[in-house]
Amino acid sequence: EEEEVGKTAAAATAIPITMVKEKKKRKRTKPIEPIWKKGKEDEQGQGEEGTKSDLELELELDQHKDKHKRDAGVKDEKKDEKKDDVGVDTFCLHMADRENNNKGKDSCRETNQDDPSDKKQTQKRNKLLRVKLLCKGLEGKLELGKGSKKVSKKGDSGEHVVRVLSDREDVGFKCTGGEKGKEGKDSRCVFTDLNQYSIKERLVRHWSTLYDTKPAFADGQQAAFFTAMHQYKNVANYQRDPQGGSKENRLTDAVLLHCVNHIMKTSDLVKKGNGEAAKSSREDNVDPQRDQGFTRPKVLVLFPFRKFAYNFIERLMKIVMLPNFGKKHLKSISGGQQFLEEYGSQDQEDLPDSVKKELKKPMQNKPKDFQNLFDGNSDDHFRMGIKLTKSSVKLFSDFYKSDIIVASPLGLITLINDAERSSDKSYEFLSSIEIFVVDFADVLMMQNWEHVLTVMSHMNQIPASSHNTDIMRIREWYLAGHAKKYLQSIVLSSYATAELNSFIGSCSNFEGLVKFPAKIEAKGVIDRVMNPVKQLYIKHAVTSVAEESDSKMVHFEEEVLNKVLDSFSPGILIFVRSYFDFVRLRKKLDEENANFVALSEYTERSQADRYRSLFANGTKRILLYSERAQFYFRYRFRGIRDIIFYSLPDHAHFYSELLNMIDTSSIQQPTATIMFSKYDNMQLSRIVGPGRAKEMMSSETDTFMLA
Repeated sequence: EEEEVGKTAAAATAIPITMVKEKKKRKRTKPIEPIWKKGKEDEQGQGEEGTKSDLELELELDQHKDKHKRDAGVKDEKKDEKKDDVGVDTFCLHMADRENNNKGKDSCRETNQDDPSDKKQTQKRNKLLRVKLLCKGLEGKLELGKGSKKVSKKGDSGEHVVRVLSDREDVGFKCTGGEKGKEGKDSRCVFTDLNQYSIKERLVRHWSTLYDTKPAFADGQQAAFFTAMHQYKNVANYQRDPQGGSKENRLTDAVLLHCVNHIMKTSDLVKKGNGEAAKSSREDNVDPQRDQGFTRPKVLVLFPFRKFAYNFIERLMKIVMLPNFGKKHLKSISGGQQFLEEYGSQDQEDLPDSVKKELKKPMQNKPKDFQNLFDGNSDDHFRMGIKLTKSSVKLFSDFYKSDIIVASPLGLITLINDAERSSDKSYEFLSSIEIFVVDFADVLMMQNWEHVLTVMSHMNQIPASSHNTDIMRIREWYLAGHAKKYLQSIVLSSYATAELNSFIGSCSNFEGLVKFPAKIEAKGVIDRVMNPVKQLYIKHAVTSVAEESDSKMVHFEEEVLNKVLDSFSPGILIFVRSYFDFVRLRKKLDEENANFVALSEYTERSQADRYRSLFANGTKRILLYSERAQFYFRYRFRGIRDIIFYSLPDHAHFYSELLNMIDTSSIQQPTATIMFSKYDNMQLSRIVGPGRAKEMMSSETDTFMLA
């Protein structure tokens, strides 16, 4: 009886003790504190206590949804899944491929060992293949996007496709519906449904609200463009519209979606590594996870003007923060007010309408593409760091604490030059860039393309200091100096040039290259020439690129220049594409004591007006004119009788603009003489059309007359 009484007493005393422990645990548990009551969080200053705004409510909703997703145990796809499977986590697969490639192991991708085309993939790297990507909609059906193309050629089945050029055949995904391409091979496809890709849920939700549709891309071109970037290939997109418009934001949004998704995935990987590092600190002989670079910045985006950087960051806020993000929200984030003052055109918005009209008068007579390019903040010297946190975006953050660097080439060049003179090495935040975006590359080429090459040469170098980074967690390919091999380069332009093709081809990304060719009109710009002008095309033979400049000069002297100097007719305009050729021709005309004036982009405006007047009244017979001067000023000329194109312009519409300035009041019919070689094929195709350009290049005849 005493033993039973003892057991009963022990049980009675154990119950309240357990209850007390549970009660104490409940007391220590605190409710989740709303974001707007936390003050500064993660170095970004979210605001003070007060009424909840729309921005704060949306951010809190995102936080709770993400927490609910983590609590439910939703994890990323496994690394060993096939790349062509729908919904695969391309980020994890790409990182695993980097590790294997760096260690000399085989890729994680599946290859068909029996297919000879797979065995010869490495041999085809230097040759671009034509790849047809079928566009599949939300329900797996073929869909015609606004930027896609319906095939009607003989031998095609009439699918809606996007055509690209690639050095590999693994662009996009394998079609699961049994579609077959030529030679019986499996067709490749892309999906307009964002849920088919490994994209963060928060980004997908904001994208759907931004485009006011289901979570889908706007058209097939945008889907194909994102798919190529999502596979971490180098991408050259030559389909920027110089006229601007709403479609331009589609390319920007696709780039942003890829870059932000990459940053968020990288952040998740680092957080996971932090947790494992905390566990490994308690255990012995456990290697930490290698998930970092030398420095934090992972994305570098180059723009020619501040206005493009402003639009980029504005779209970034809509995708990351809120789809209806506006200027009123910008003022509530760190660096937002400074961003509006330095990058926006806020000063002109507060002016009366009459004053605005006066300020825009110089733009009224300019072409639409010129207005779209230079109307706004066209300053070309800037640089800024952007930090993405869990709940906000911080602008003007320290470069070493930023995720994205937005800058102009000139802005970084001045920083690099100052650092090299002082041996400060303050540009080492470029040591771990993984995505390099060169937007509006055609405009950057009109500035100074050498700056872009210099910036790239300073990227992904091993830094002199550690910058407070745990060296045990730095990826092996960074330590081995192989970071440039895994750099993804993305170039956007309105046209292709040999320089851009050479640039993107020299980027050694082991994932391969994809090009989106520019859409060239079948007849070029010849139909836009309104004046009755005889157009004489002269082809000169060239054996190599090295001797192209010298042979062109000799051919020009023999066929054109001597005749011009012997004649006494006024009103001769000589157009030159390259500034180096411009200087060379100016020196030659000086040596021949020619009656000429030279007008380049460096000529002062007052001096340029004087030269135009002297040329118009016949005081000066010859006007030497550069393409950059036409690009930056769009001068109008009077008194043009004949035009000589020493080299074809990169901007095809300059050709028709200049020919339409010719004075047709003279009795003699005006002429245009155009010199070209086999290295001018891209410029010639944009002017006369691809079909006619091919005939002119392959013909044995050296002269061609167009009227």
